[in-house]
Amino acid sequence: MIFLRDALETLDCPICLQSLGIDLSCTNSTQPSPEKKKRKSESTSGNENQIPSIVSFAPGVTRTSDAIDFENGGKSVDDDENLVVVLTCGHFIHWLCAVQLCEYYSGQQTASCPVCRKPIAKKSELVPFLPKTVPHLSAEKRPRSANLSEEDEEDDVRVVGMRTVAPSCVYVDHIARDADHYAKRVENVKSREGKLNESKKQLEEEIAQLRVSISGAKERMDTMFPDCRNDPDNALASATRLENLRKVCKETKWSSDRVASEMAVTLREKAELIRQIEKYERKLKRMEPSSKAA
Repeated sequence: MIFLRDALETLDCPICLQSLGIDLSCTNSTQPSPEKKKRKSESTSGNENQIPSIVSFAPGVTRTSDAIDFENGGKSVDDDENLVVVLTCGHFIHWLCAVQLCEYYSGQQTASCPVCRKPIAKKSELVPFLPKTVPHLSAEKRPRSANLSEEDEEDDVRVVGMRTVAPSCVYVDHIARDADHYAKRVENVKSREGKLNESKKQLEEEIAQLRVSISGAKERMDTMFPDCRNDPDNALASATRLENLRKVCKETKWSSDRVASEMAVTLREKAELIRQIEKYERKLKRMEPSSKAA
């Protein structure tokens, strides 16, 4: 419990990154300013180690108790600029930072905790953090002995207030949220693993096809250049010869295409001549009966 107390006193606001200024040794429920701390340092140093403290640090603490109202001095919560509030998730934040956060998300979006992203439905969920130090009943009943050493005295820290969330419940809630977060991350990793496996299979298929193509190209090369396996000079000469043959093939193809086009033109002219001959033959046949009749 002492470690938790030290952690609360050195806690920082997650929005403005300034110290929350929590001082559990003060008797007031609100956080005092640095000047007030200096004024009360002498008066509180003597009684801090003698009176056990009762600290209410969890969200949901009601302020209906007369002792809390009396210690607050009838002061409004909005009047203290250094007031600290507790969110429903258990994180601490400055009151002004929380109000600005809620006003920033006053539109369609919902404000959320800057640490765990748990949504804040409304401003009434911001619970003021009002720690107090009061003597325990056992401390009042216990007689004060002159020879009582400081080692025998212990701080009895309790959580007071109705509907108080126990620290164990807060830790369980944190662990549950972390478990859900890690479960979602595991699902995302599994989905990515499946996609990567599919990509791996596709790459393996492409590699197999490339290997088949390479083996076929090697076979064709061995067939075309059987003597160039061990002699690089023969390989160079064969490559030069192959390049010359490629040029000859291109020229031959070009000439054959030209001859084919000329043959196509000649065939079209021949067909046109045949049609004209047939036309004149039909005219001659029609003219022969008329000449015989005359």
